[in-house]
Amino acid sequence: MQDLSGYTEKELLSMNYLDLIHPDYRKKVEEMTNMALKGDTSGIPSRTEFKAIRKDGRQIWIENLPTLVRYKGKNAIIGIIRDITEQKEVGEELIRSLEKYKTLVETIQEGFAVVDFDEKIIFANKAACKISGYSKDELVGMNLKQLVPEEDFKRILEEIENRKRGKTSEYEVKIRRKDGKIIDLALLATPWRNKNGKIVGTIGLFQDITERKQTEQKIKKLFIMYRELGKAVSESKNLKELSIKILTALNNIINYDLANLLVYRPDDNSLVISGQIGYPKDLLKKTIKKQKVKEGSVGVASFCAIKKEPLYIENMKRHQLTKYALDLCEKYNLSKIYSVPLISKNKLEGVLQIVVRSGKDISPQDRELINSLSEEIAAGIAKIRLEEELRELTRKDYLTDLYNYRYLQEKLKEQKMRSERYKEVYSVVYLDIDNFKCCNDTYGHPEGDKILQIIGKILKKNLRKTDSAYRYGGDEFVILLPHTPKSQAKNVAERISQEIYLKLYKKYKITVSIGITDSKNNEDVIGVADKAMYEAKRENKKIKVV
Repeated sequence: MQDLSGYTEKELLSMNYLDLIHPDYRKKVEEMTNMALKGDTSGIPSRTEFKAIRKDGRQIWIENLPTLVRYKGKNAIIGIIRDITEQKEVGEELIRSLEKYKTLVETIQEGFAVVDFDEKIIFANKAACKISGYSKDELVGMNLKQLVPEEDFKRILEEIENRKRGKTSEYEVKIRRKDGKIIDLALLATPWRNKNGKIVGTIGLFQDITERKQTEQKIKKLFIMYRELGKAVSESKNLKELSIKILTALNNIINYDLANLLVYRPDDNSLVISGQIGYPKDLLKKTIKKQKVKEGSVGVASFCAIKKEPLYIENMKRHQLTKYALDLCEKYNLSKIYSVPLISKNKLEGVLQIVVRSGKDISPQDRELINSLSEEIAAGIAKIRLEEELRELTRKDYLTDLYNYRYLQEKLKEQKMRSERYKEVYSVVYLDIDNFKCCNDTYGHPEGDKILQIIGKILKKNLRKTDSAYRYGGDEFVILLPHTPKSQAKNVAERISQEIYLKLYKKYKITVSIGITDSKNNEDVIGVADKAMYEAKRENKKIKVV
């Protein structure tokens, strides 16, 4: 302070601080000081500039960073001050030099700013203020540290060194607007020289490229997703496999916590979960696996499918459509959900949903990205669905809708391999219609076909999801029961035999003979069960277990 003012410490301690301040600024500084000492800091800026008068009469520019403190029970002000006369003179010189270009500088759309080597802004045009959100009074005098995030400020310091060496460069940097939003700038920086040719700072010309960067990022993400979708569709054998591949690829470009893909089933107008990612085990068990697509159905996906429009819920704990799962939302801290109908050629194929926990967001850009991908995902689902249907047709008997002989051979081979590897017991039920030829001769082949269809329905009705039924020959059927010993298989056979008797005996005098065995007996389970069936027929026992 002594060097700054020219006064000794003794002289300074005996003076009023206002004696040091230039008359033009004395009243303003006094008003701010009195307000602060009374405890009112609302009008006190974090940084002020004013002119001061040295002991030798020379006028200097002072920068002050005031802080209100308590000293001996009273309010007091600590001021960190420095001489900025040289910078102010440089700034004034700059403004004078820019005077003839003032109209051009103030009307261009690009931001224009001059920064000294202390990273302080000396000048900023209207566009710079618009881009940053600050007024000119706020921006001029501000240090770049206040504008530039820490990770990008290192680049600023490197570039300042380039300016000192007389280099011009183009680069990109992020800044934090007054409203807190981070934006991207494309910057052309060139050395600023004073009238003597000395490099004293940087002249920067810049523009906001945030939207362009977002577009570039979206295109990049779309390219990645289209490539991954193409791979997923070409490599997937079923909808479940496709769904997991899609959700995994999406999670690589969108930071979600949970996601599911539901496939639409037009036969019963429902949505069925085909793939899930990120779900804890107990939440997985509580998830609604199937939703009816009708008014009043519980579930966001169902609502979305009915409206055929995306739905973004920003607070799952309060929204009407997620209120039924409030306990789950609270337990797993679920916050936001975005649900998108998957539509291709005006046909609903499914619904995609992503969920994030509290503290995260599903940005407008991420939502737009999913919207852009939705038709492609729907087309992928339609393709795999068609392939599944075609495969199913080659596996099915057209009359009974049971699986055919060829597919039985495939499944038996798989079952034998599992049995050998995991020591898993499975059973085979071999069923033959008694006197079916007589029935055909008596009632005709159309009625015979009807009987075969009724038996096909009875078989499917009495089986678990893991079981499968096959039309083995003209009037012969086979049932494959994994994880089932022959003792339990007999219970299934008895139910089937009884239901066939009740539905077909009265009119057609139809009964069946059944042979049962399991994999503990023989590798040729079909041959053994077939033999048991003939023994049952011969002995008139209806069911024979061997």
